[in-house]
Amino acid sequence: MKRYIVLFLLLFIGLAVFAGPVSKHGKLRVEGVQMVDAKGEPVVLRGVSFGWHNWWPRFYNADAVSWLKNDWGCTVVRAAMGIEPNGAYLSKPQW
Repeated sequence: MKRYIVLFLLLFIGLAVFAGPVSKHGKLRVEGVQMVDAKGEPVVLRGVSFGWHNWWPRFYNADAVSWLKNDWGCTVVRAAMGIEPNGAYLSKPQW
């Protein structure tokens, strides 16, 4: 359960930090091979995946997300959850 709370908080923080691109571009869609905004203008999202960092929860925090935004210019963060190996979600979904 604790991991779910951490993931929820990370997603909430990510939404708060990256609200700027949403208000700037509006609803995104794909035209051909190009992602475009609500006005049909091309959009490029820059981001990073936290990978299986649920095994290292110290990275799931507002400071890490803020640093990615400010230092790397990220506009998106992918919060992936490791479900394997033994002891992870597949074998202990109650966590």
